[in-house]
Amino acid sequence: MILVSCYAYSRYFQLYFRVFDTTNDNEYYFHTMISENNKNKNSKSSGRWTASRQSILDIFKKTGEHLTAEDVFMHVKRAGLTMGLATVYRNLEFLKDQGLIKRYQFGEGRAKYELSSEEEHHHHLICTGCLEVRDYSEFVERELKLIQDIQRELSDKYDFEIDSHQLHFYGECNSCRKK
Repeated sequence: MILVSCYAYSRYFQLYFRVFDTTNDNEYYFHTMISENNKNKNSKSSGRWTASRQSILDIFKKTGEHLTAEDVFMHVKRAGLTMGLATVYRNLEFLKDQGLIKRYQFGEGRAKYELSSEEEHHHHLICTGCLEVRDYSEFVERELKLIQDIQRELSDKYDFEIDSHQLHFYGECNSCRKK
């Protein structure tokens, strides 16, 4: 049996299709985008869905972690795939532009990426000792109410349309505090 789910991402009138094949437990993502001149003007890369892009997306689905481009490259190599580091960077940028992954700067000098999730909004705890990033969602509902109030006031005061936010807490995890 093949299950198909679809969701729209309004930024560029994009549609994403998730196809799940229950016979072999494989999941595939397909995407179509409609914008002015039928292309994303901010993207220099081709809009074609490639095996490299699918492989990178699969890595994020399997690990569920926050990964750097170098981490993704190492996963690619372990899987026996032939893809250079520059290709990994280009594909990460493409997947980010398409809304399939998110890029974060946690203050360690290089970006980390994670799979986008429409279902669960979450924030991050970042250990300044070991650089571990933990997702949490327990207090997000309360935080969102407060953040929405602040966003509304900032928008009004500075005549600025806010479309997203990031909330990160920095500190030391239990293991680093014990060292």
